[in-house]
Amino acid sequence: MKSPSPGSLFIHGMLLLATYASAIRVDDDALESVPGTVSMSLGFSHNDNAGGLTINKRQVGVSLHRDLLKRQYNVEISIGSPRQTLLLPLDMASDVLWVKEKPTSQPGTTGFDIKKSATLKPLNYHWQMKYPQNDCAIIRFDSYRDNATVGSIIVKDLIFATAPEQRSVGANFGGVDGVFGLGLQWEGNRETPIPSSNSLMKALLDQQAIYRRVFSLNLQESDSHDGLVLLGGLDSKKYSGNLVKQRTIKGKNSDSCQHEGASACENGYVIPVKRITTTSPWHQPVTVADTPRGEPYLLDSSSTINFFSQTVIQRILEQFPGARPVEGLPLFEIDCQPRMIKGSIDFTIGDAVIKVPNRDFIWHIKPLPGRCFLPMMDSKEAGCNVLGQPFLSAAYVVIDQDNRDVYLGNKADCGSNEVALRPSDRIDRQFGECPESSGD
Repeated sequence: MKSPSPGSLFIHGMLLLATYASAIRVDDDALESVPGTVSMSLGFSHNDNAGGLTINKRQVGVSLHRDLLKRQYNVEISIGSPRQTLLLPLDMASDVLWVKEKPTSQPGTTGFDIKKSATLKPLNYHWQMKYPQNDCAIIRFDSYRDNATVGSIIVKDLIFATAPEQRSVGANFGGVDGVFGLGLQWEGNRETPIPSSNSLMKALLDQQAIYRRVFSLNLQESDSHDGLVLLGGLDSKKYSGNLVKQRTIKGKNSDSCQHEGASACENGYVIPVKRITTTSPWHQPVTVADTPRGEPYLLDSSSTINFFSQTVIQRILEQFPGARPVEGLPLFEIDCQPRMIKGSIDFTIGDAVIKVPNRDFIWHIKPLPGRCFLPMMDSKEAGCNVLGQPFLSAAYVVIDQDNRDVYLGNKADCGSNEVALRPSDRIDRQFGECPESSGD
């Protein structure tokens, strides 16, 4: 079964305002976005359960490699008539918006009840994928169309997928209601194109809610519990300097389970990192990795930690005196003092240098006062190198899905100025209005 046509990739800039206004339905209960953009608040949720530090290595590698301690950025979306509101984790490594089907036999459970929506339309398309949790379990999906509310926009007949848990082999969703996938549409990994692949951005473009398939990501520091994803544009008061363009590249995958995350290692938002450097007030900058052509790293908003090679991990550990492994967990504990002092881990990507302050890179887990951890693991656990939330919390990222480009800048905050991006706009000429930070 073939995917529906995505429609034109370009919206003519000379559309009359009246035509534009009549093409978009707006949810009166939500904050309106700048025309040509859809603004979605991110809610930060975490469960720093101290019991999670007693699990064995295999449980970490299989079950928690992308949601260790369950720190996630979630978006709210409503589907169906009447509306059913769902809280879904934002996932840049998945290209599908899917929701867990609510089991009618289990009252009090969460998910989407397909029997309660009067506007739900089945597509008679069924497919499956492997899931990185539960020893590579298989999740089976059904495809549907229904009305959905995304930010302030009501999307007519959005294509999405549902996952009936009782038909998924060995899967346990663990309280997750689904995934808000904003990954690149995969080209060639699947035998048959999936209708729900990248369906949200296509629908917003076809409905003229956005001018091009682009979005920007602003993850706040983990202690602030929020952030923003802006579909169709960027906010020039959330970063400093210029945004540096970087083409996505073909990545590497060493995971034996060919799940969607592993496939994203090859075909997702993979960028080449040329250099990783640590800065500190007690010594000169130290280069811990230097690859002139760049080593592939996947950008993944749903990964709570970074995944590096053992060589990079060891060299980073050497820059934190007293760093020691945590028994039963492939993480590293350090003294909490560096969290409060100057210093950063700097990533050179093309011509961009993204500085991740030590205060953001180092974890402080509330149930374990006085203990701090370095949020990094061996890339073998994920199948590839990954830059997750610790990196993305310091970067302002703009994704151009039409051209498969990533734009990076150092995050700042000096107000708000949301800008809708049109096909003719040069993203690398959208200069940040904030003064440059020292990165301390």
